[in-house]
Amino acid sequence: MIQPAAAFTPSRLHQELVSMIAAGIQKAREAKEPVLVSYVSPFPDVAPETMAKALDFIEADTHFWAEPNGARTMLGAGEAWRFEAAGEDRFAALEAEWSQFVARALVYQPEPASLSQPAGPVLLGGFAFDPLAEKGPAWQGFPDGLLRLPQLMLTATQEKAWLTFNAVVNAHSDPEAHAALLQDAARAFEEALVRADLEQGVSEGVPGAVVVEGGEPAAWKAAVKDATQIIRAGALPKVVLARSVRVRLPQRVAYGRVVQALLSAYPECYGFAVRLGQRVFLGATPERLVALQDRRVWTMSLAGSIARGKDPEEDRILGQTLLSDPKNLWEHQIVVDFIRDALSDACRHLEVAERPTLLKMQNVQHLWTPVEGELASSRSVLDLVRRLHPTPAVGGYPKDEALALIRRIEGLDRGWYAGPVGWVDRRGDGEFAVALRSALVSGDEALLFAGCGIVGDSDPDAEFEESSIKLKPMLYALERSLK
Repeated sequence: MIQPAAAFTPSRLHQELVSMIAAGIQKAREAKEPVLVSYVSPFPDVAPETMAKALDFIEADTHFWAEPNGARTMLGAGEAWRFEAAGEDRFAALEAEWSQFVARALVYQPEPASLSQPAGPVLLGGFAFDPLAEKGPAWQGFPDGLLRLPQLMLTATQEKAWLTFNAVVNAHSDPEAHAALLQDAARAFEEALVRADLEQGVSEGVPGAVVVEGGEPAAWKAAVKDATQIIRAGALPKVVLARSVRVRLPQRVAYGRVVQALLSAYPECYGFAVRLGQRVFLGATPERLVALQDRRVWTMSLAGSIARGKDPEEDRILGQTLLSDPKNLWEHQIVVDFIRDALSDACRHLEVAERPTLLKMQNVQHLWTPVEGELASSRSVLDLVRRLHPTPAVGGYPKDEALALIRRIEGLDRGWYAGPVGWVDRRGDGEFAVALRSALVSGDEALLFAGCGIVGDSDPDAEFEESSIKLKPMLYALERSLK
């Protein structure tokens, strides 16, 4: 259990915060610009599940990020600063604004080796799938691009944990008031973790408690049929069409418990949650878009899927069917070639597996090809996100033609679904995943999303069934979140 007194000594913390903030105020006077002060303190070990459950006990806006198998988990609360951008230049705009802002930051971090964990100044956030798409009311408050610097951020690995305090000060700030504000927030943050630690785990589920609305297949199947005709006419080789369903629950959604259920059921996925006001976008996605650390780049092609079998033999047969299916292999290779082209002039070399293997999830298996490279020159992870998003796995190919077709026939405001979610640190390193297997939650309702790659010989009935399979993880997690 987390012991409140063990996290930090209040008097010593107050003195160090006041000293750091005073130095930041002096720098702000000299620079005539706001200055970020970031202070990193060791913290007791916290399990990823506890950090997820704490989402239900934190009143401020929050960001949650968990890497596969608990390698690294981040929980940010409150807001010290935010960076927003709209339109097609959003990645470059946020990259430039963040690099200028963080260049004048004052960072106190007693353990230099922990820089790569990451702790210290880190932005958490995400991006809409398509900034040019027509926007609906469901995604109000979620801009085209949003990266937030949390007031407090807990970073936990399998070995250590750190709490980062962030304050942005100007020439007229009061160091005592800023320090007191941060300490009050830290006490509330720690109390939320303690309450989460005492909270019972997820349930076994309440069958029938989740009511699905809007799952009628006719309109979506018609869109798939239209897409196949357009593809066969030679306009483009592939497009990805998404659909959504709205579900109602008998009580307000405890989104921390939803995230915990997803982490428990899909430990090999990235878990994420972004709470902005009364809406929460959350999910568990198997797809890394890109990661960057010390000029090393990691990405993947994840395209082509089939169900899991009812027993090991059926599962093996289904897997082999996927590995030898011309349609899925062709779709998969499109993504591999796209990644190679997108990164070729940014990387000194790229290592691409010769053939895909299977990535097996609880209810679905995918064709998977890992890609690794080394940058030829220093770049931000946001530059790599710009190059890669959207991959043909979530948009189609060629990109511009596919996006235009999606806008015309999909009839859906995807919002942040299938967009990049993740983080970037002060050096420009970071990681972003593709926001799949996700839901937009508000009150006792949730909007769920799933998509399928459409080619010339796609069958609308089969594609609808595949999309239904992809909705099951979130439906399962919503059921298990109920007490």
